[in-house]
Amino acid sequence: MDIYLYEMMIARNFLVLPLLLITSLVHGQKAKKYVKTNYSEIKSIAPGSTDFSDLEALGNAIGGARIVMLGEQDHGDAPTFLAKTRIIKYLREKKGFKVLAFENDFFAMNQGWDKFEKTTSNIQSYIRANMPAIWTKCKQCEELLYTYLPGTYPADPLRLTGFDNQLLGWYSKLHLGSFIDSYLQSKKIAFTKTDSYRDDFRPYLDSLLTGTTLASHEKFGKALIEIIRQVKVSEDTGFEMMVLKNMQAGTRMAISRLLQTKDLHSVRDKQMADNLQWLVKVKYPTEKIIVWAANSHILKNPEAIRGNSTLLQPMGNFFVQDKKLLSETYILGFNSRGGTAGRIGGRGIYPIKSPEKESFEHYFPEGVAYAFVDFKKFEKQYPDQHPYFNMKGIGHSLYNAKWTQCFDGIFYIRDMYPCDPGF
Repeated sequence: MDIYLYEMMIARNFLVLPLLLITSLVHGQKAKKYVKTNYSEIKSIAPGSTDFSDLEALGNAIGGARIVMLGEQDHGDAPTFLAKTRIIKYLREKKGFKVLAFENDFFAMNQGWDKFEKTTSNIQSYIRANMPAIWTKCKQCEELLYTYLPGTYPADPLRLTGFDNQLLGWYSKLHLGSFIDSYLQSKKIAFTKTDSYRDDFRPYLDSLLTGTTLASHEKFGKALIEIIRQVKVSEDTGFEMMVLKNMQAGTRMAISRLLQTKDLHSVRDKQMADNLQWLVKVKYPTEKIIVWAANSHILKNPEAIRGNSTLLQPMGNFFVQDKKLLSETYILGFNSRGGTAGRIGGRGIYPIKSPEKESFEHYFPEGVAYAFVDFKKFEKQYPDQHPYFNMKGIGHSLYNAKWTQCFDGIFYIRDMYPCDPGF
């Protein structure tokens, strides 16, 4: 199964009943009026457009936030990637953001990224080898990944990092095994001398695999539990311990797939939230951080989505359970009205279904191609009113939710289209 397709799988599990659609027409009038009178038109999504005056409304909404999360409906939304590139430039050049954290390999984008000399060619090569093709082979990401980001080095670097527990980059495949083994040997924990370490743990590190059977996954998981127990508690916030916990989450995901349990995605999102908190609190405690991930990962208050029970427990919601981080975070979802979508290496291009006339996507005049709406301002103005309305907030499908509680703001794109294959 494509590990980057699960957001769309989540979407298919929601049921929006006709009755709810009718009910939302009543409850959504407050939101409709607010959007129509408070949206800010964005003049361009071209990364080369450096007159950032049209982004000032977004900047004012972000205010002094230290963490800004930028979503995407699908991992192949070309206009979204262009818009995010321009926003990232704005945030770095006008708001002082210094770190860009991707939904990508935690080990490779920290241990590996920090080790090599940051020349333009080295950066480009490392990104191609250690980030997913959904971005690295998308032409609309080339400006950010291969020109702008390398160009910030060495004078005022935009540091790249990752927070995904799926350790699938080239660097991880080559170095994770020896890194963990060296660390555990240096700690001289008793478990490294056992048959279980030799037979159930060490052989799988080099390939990042724990076998194909439930028994092999379970043995690897038990070995990890014992290893983590024997490592000193004082090292809970160390990078090595974080890597061990990422491996543990990966093992739990593998077991969940085999048993077809419902906690597969929440395990991943919880670990991604822990990783992001570690980046914010430990590695970059004084830096402003931009987060690049799917809408379905960054949203908060999933209980505000009709039809959701325990299936969708996103990273963003786990992350903002820390009240200090909640106050320091601005979550920007992305939304589009129509067009086509699809991702590099995916299942082809597909049409986006036109939304109902009373959905969020129709709150904007036809001539507006791009716009920003600050939901956080709505929540402050109407603290006791959290209206349900229809919007494409997860993937390119329409859901009924109290969306002003799920995102702090929305970047609206009228016409969606998929990535062009790049190099």
